[in-house]
Amino acid sequence: PELKAYLTKPKPKPKPKPKLKSPRSKSPRSVSPRAQAMPMMGAMSPMGGGGGKDPLAALRKKKKKKKEKKEMQQVPEPEEDRPPRPSEMKSTVSRAAKMAAEAEKWQELMTPEGVPYYHNKETNSTCWEKPECLKSADEIDKDGEWFWMPQKGDAYVPCRLICKNTNGSWSVESENGQSHSIGKKKLPLEPLQWPQLRHLVHDLVLLDVMNRPLILHNLRERYTDNKIYTNVGSILIALNPYKRLPLYTPSIIESYRHNKTRQPPHVYATADDAFQGMVQSQSGQSIVISGESGAGKTVCTKQCMQYLADVAGSAETNIEQKILSANPILEAFGNAKTVRNNNSSRFGKYVEIFFDSRFKISGASTTNYLLEKSRVVIHSEEERNYHVFFQLLRGAEPDLLKSLKLSNDPSNYRYLSNGTFDVDDMDDKAEFHELIKSMDKLQFTEAENRDVFKIVAGVLHLGNIEFNQTGDRKCEVVSGPWLKNTSDLFGLDVKNLQKAITYRVFKSRGAEDIDIPLGKNEAVSVKDALGKFVYEKLFDWLVKKVNLITKETNEKKGGKKVSIGVLDIFGFEIFKTNSFEQLCINFANEKLQQFFNFWTFKREEAVYDSEKIEYKKIKFIDNQGVLDLIEKKRVGILPMIDEEIRIPKGSDETFMKKIEKKHAKTPEFKRVLRRPKNFVVVHYAGDVEYCSDSFLVKSKDRMTDDLYQLITHTKMPFLKNLFASDIEGSNTKTLGSKFKRQLNDLMRTLHSTEPHYIRCI
Repeated sequence: PELKAYLTKPKPKPKPKPKLKSPRSKSPRSVSPRAQAMPMMGAMSPMGGGGGKDPLAALRKKKKKKKEKKEMQQVPEPEEDRPPRPSEMKSTVSRAAKMAAEAEKWQELMTPEGVPYYHNKETNSTCWEKPECLKSADEIDKDGEWFWMPQKGDAYVPCRLICKNTNGSWSVESENGQSHSIGKKKLPLEPLQWPQLRHLVHDLVLLDVMNRPLILHNLRERYTDNKIYTNVGSILIALNPYKRLPLYTPSIIESYRHNKTRQPPHVYATADDAFQGMVQSQSGQSIVISGESGAGKTVCTKQCMQYLADVAGSAETNIEQKILSANPILEAFGNAKTVRNNNSSRFGKYVEIFFDSRFKISGASTTNYLLEKSRVVIHSEEERNYHVFFQLLRGAEPDLLKSLKLSNDPSNYRYLSNGTFDVDDMDDKAEFHELIKSMDKLQFTEAENRDVFKIVAGVLHLGNIEFNQTGDRKCEVVSGPWLKNTSDLFGLDVKNLQKAITYRVFKSRGAEDIDIPLGKNEAVSVKDALGKFVYEKLFDWLVKKVNLITKETNEKKGGKKVSIGVLDIFGFEIFKTNSFEQLCINFANEKLQQFFNFWTFKREEAVYDSEKIEYKKIKFIDNQGVLDLIEKKRVGILPMIDEEIRIPKGSDETFMKKIEKKHAKTPEFKRVLRRPKNFVVVHYAGDVEYCSDSFLVKSKDRMTDDLYQLITHTKMPFLKNLFASDIEGSNTKTLGSKFKRQLNDLMRTLHSTEPHYIRCI
């Protein structure tokens, strides 16, 4: 339009040129010699006078006019006033015609995900970057050298280079027009082509350049548009939206079931890949869901299982609905509000779903790992205890609360009052009703329901028992209803319970037992230990109950089992103070990282080999050194803890001295000179400093013998059954050795499957 207006503008009329007056020709006349000589004499006079006419004046005047005319030509007229010259008009028209002709060759197309790309009809080539001939004026204005500028909060922002200063710094301008100076130490910056910012992709391998700033930019822009799922090859990245999105409806399940290839990335697509892989290869598959606390692993796990249940279904038993009904139970007893997440799983789990010969669901099995039992007695002010405590108080009928001697106010119970009471978007009363429905679907009897809630109520009453210091290393229980309430609910004798939490029995061969009184702090520790272990044993029983109801039906003897496993496990943890629990959790993540490296690179190499493409083998990070430091027989941290537990005078201090001596030259181990009780492990995700306080007690994972003796005399068979293996003495393994065995079993299972990955952020 601008060019058209320019060309159609009426041409101004040229100004008439002034006519030059030619000198009049005079007829020759006779002049005397003296008269002819007079002008020359005047010109030669120093004063230039003489009264005669200068014959060179006309020549000088002509040269002056010529010079002025030349200067006038060199100074251009203002653009808005100057008429276009023919040469300029010809050049502009030629350039516009050339651009228009070039634009005719290109065609803008769209991918199924709505990403534009460009096809040249003449050369039959395609490109993501918009050709110059199709760019608008605004896009042309973005020309120049662009870079990624590091910025706190946004990580990286685009900027255009203005100039390079003499002191080595750069002056740049961001997209919003703000000027910045980049110091010499922060240079060089990551280069950027401005059109790359508009090229958003659903799969990060399609990016023009695979670098950190562009990856983050792509994820952020998609997240802003509520596109929380993005692929990177076969791996799904899931960003937690922290709000409800309409992404999990039955119609969406159907769309991925029948036309997955034309759908955007989704957790359903990953679940369908696993299902189709199982059907086609008739071999086991696994879906590994990882990420830090609050990243959304629980939601991804539930949606994977929901998709498999809807797509596969079951033959006759409706077993898939029973599998789904287990979620509300495990979440009520194993999930809690944390700083990052309102429904955080405080345990790891591996759910293996079995299929029959027709690929219908025939059963399931759940394995749980490391329940955070310390949360029962203590947690931060911004967090909350396990959901079931609040669901019971707010959702149970008055008659049930009365039989359990409970009120409906959470602030009345110490184990609940040291944190928050409410969770956004969670109705505890409605959740309790859902819990009861799920227990009914999984065939919990009325007696089992009553016993489960008696244990939960007994833990709350136990937490309210207080002590008074009555002397040096001696205390007594403060009078109140809590001791008797706990005894009644647990089926214990009041005096026996009181003695078990205020005295320790010292036994020696050939002599009578000696009762040693406990101080106030020791008594609180014993009481809290009873609450933690009772709750943990209850959770283990619930998992066994779920497995009993959802176990594989119509199992063929000698037949090959085909299954899909879904792993929802805790992410890497680095806190201000890290203890034995964090060591175990990070050990599990080291194992999974090794598994990820092995399978990801091995599978990629297999693709190259199948297509006979020559390639250079990639050397990926090998974290075997860290695994050896933690688990290697006799010299690893976990085996050395077990050895120290067996030694009569073993302690955290002697353990620290031994590992410092043993691993003084181990690259993955570091001492902390300012804190002698601490040590550092160099993990793949970063250095983590661990405090060795209570390492031996936590790994031993046992209550005092007096408490076990107390439970043997309970009149509540359900409670005695929870501790059957501990009372019989068959469970003598430490927590470290037990977790190591569980983890090795898990890795063997995963290695026998074809893995699919979901990384939650």
